[in-house]
Amino acid sequence: MTPHLVRTLVPTSASAPLAADGETPHEALAPRLQELLTHMSEGASRPEIGRRLGISESTRSHSKAIFERLGVNQPAHAVAIGVPTGLIK
Repeated sequence: MTPHLVRTLVPTSASAPLAADGETPHEALAPRLQELLTHMSEGASRPEIGRRLGISESTRSHSKAIFERLGVNQPAHAVAIGVPTGLIK
């Protein structure tokens, strides 16, 4: 799902949802996880994201951290939160 598509589908006036522990999404995700989320939004595969960021090509643990911190269980849900809240640039 591209950021443009998410912007079309998700109203930008929506208030920022809280992460699973009550933090705002910006507080919940370190800059490196925000970078990974941006690559996810571009449709990059896990191995491609791993190569771009110089981390394990699996990226499962990093993706899981994003999902847990945002209180979601799918990449599309994380992207849907990331675009209107500014996590995805």
